[in-house]
Amino acid sequence: MQTPFGDLPRGWAERASLSEQNDHLQARLSRRNLLKGAAAAGLAGVAGPLLWSRSARATGSPSVVRHIGFGADPRAESVVSFATATPFRTATVEYGVDDSFGSVVAADVRTVRGVPTVYGHGRLAGLRPGTTYRYRVRLDGVVTEAATLSTAPSRAEAFTFTAFGDQGVSEPARAVTQQLSRVRPAFHLLAGDICYADSSGLGASADVFDPTVWDAWLSMIEPVAATVPFMCATGNHDMEPGYGALGYDGYLNRFLVPATGAAGCPSTYSFRYGNVGFVCLDSNDVSFEIPHNLSYSQGRQTTWLEQELAALREEGSGVDFVVVFFHHCTYSTSTAHGSEGGVRQSWVPLFDRFQVDLVINGHSHVYERTSPLRSGRVVTDAPRSSRIDSSLGTTYITAGGGGREVSGAFAATGSLLVQQDGSRTQESADWSVPTRTTAHSFLAVDVSPATTGAPPTMVVRVLDSAGRRVDEVTLTRGPTRPGGLPADALWIAGAGTAAAAGAAGVLRHRQVRNRPAEDVSSAAGR
Repeated sequence: MQTPFGDLPRGWAERASLSEQNDHLQARLSRRNLLKGAAAAGLAGVAGPLLWSRSARATGSPSVVRHIGFGADPRAESVVSFATATPFRTATVEYGVDDSFGSVVAADVRTVRGVPTVYGHGRLAGLRPGTTYRYRVRLDGVVTEAATLSTAPSRAEAFTFTAFGDQGVSEPARAVTQQLSRVRPAFHLLAGDICYADSSGLGASADVFDPTVWDAWLSMIEPVAATVPFMCATGNHDMEPGYGALGYDGYLNRFLVPATGAAGCPSTYSFRYGNVGFVCLDSNDVSFEIPHNLSYSQGRQTTWLEQELAALREEGSGVDFVVVFFHHCTYSTSTAHGSEGGVRQSWVPLFDRFQVDLVINGHSHVYERTSPLRSGRVVTDAPRSSRIDSSLGTTYITAGGGGREVSGAFAATGSLLVQQDGSRTQESADWSVPTRTTAHSFLAVDVSPATTGAPPTMVVRVLDSAGRRVDEVTLTRGPTRPGGLPADALWIAGAGTAAAAGAAGVLRHRQVRNRPAEDVSSAAGR
């Protein structure tokens, strides 16, 4: 197995400190030899920080890479996580509203087989909503530089979140990460296939696997993730051989996810931020295409999803929009993976019933958006720059352009739907909006609460790795009947195919006239 340290004796990476590993990699992957050396290592273009950022190695500071996340309630709970090879006896996280700090929590320290790194997590509770805190990590008597974290507001306010899937460690991944820092999101969603330490993605014992890639990835994202919560889902490349029955133990020792998920489904969770409810699912549980973890929850995850969506749509919940994110593509015309029939069978009926506004997927390393759908049917066309009422249908986005190389191409006609036996069936794809692209890209979603005379909105922008806009759609919420179902969608949800088709025809006549759809090759940069 080739690793980033393939030119050194076997076992060197396990014996060396992460600081020594970083020094070796920086010397090996000089700018002059970047492409040649990175291609041999399988980490094309990792010219930026590989294990430790320069700031974390300042005089008197321990070598520590940090990332943050939310607890169960983002208004009051946060998690500060870190990775280090610096020897220590005790590890704590100090925090406060200014550089006097004032509060301290002991870190939960963990190790992962295969790397010398120690991973720690400090759980911060009792925080004030809408407040920015300063924090630092202390290893014995030495502390890191201070960084900031912010809690969610107590009431609905405007905010931006970002999202992509399928990142890995590469020059495009670094470029996308730099663009995230320019957007300055409140938090980031990563829809599975996090770092590609397992490059095979089958969950099998024979998978090609290099756990040191995790530390390269954590260092690459630290300039953003030290101040922006990274909220991840698990994909097929996160099923790592030898790391528990599901293959998630490596991930779960590096990240502490909110304890709000389905029983026995350790990478699932939900949280609320302002007027938006977010649900993170584990689509390995329902994947027909890559069935290593298929049906491991025995339906518990789907039951939990139904309960979560019902709670988010309760009258008086304060939630306008519901966003669900997971890895496998629900609707995709990419030839690499197609559309996941397991997701369609288990979860799409619930998305219809509870009016999920936006579903974000990865898996195919492309960008693609659907028109809003109910029962698999288009309810209104939504070309670039559309403004649509998302209470009428769910928009599905494949956002797998986070940094991994492009996989496959777009089918000239239709989509391949993966069936339960693993076969693929050709289907039409009138739902695909012609703004799809293979460019590395990410979502930047601007959320605004309702104001006098104006409904709440989510403006979904799609930016490439150079920051150019390649697509945009605005989702709004219309008036709803008691229980959350809108008048126009009440009779569509759960309808049979014929009824849904008829409903789609009626609603098409209501669509707002938008300018013609543009191909992304001509629209990019506008």
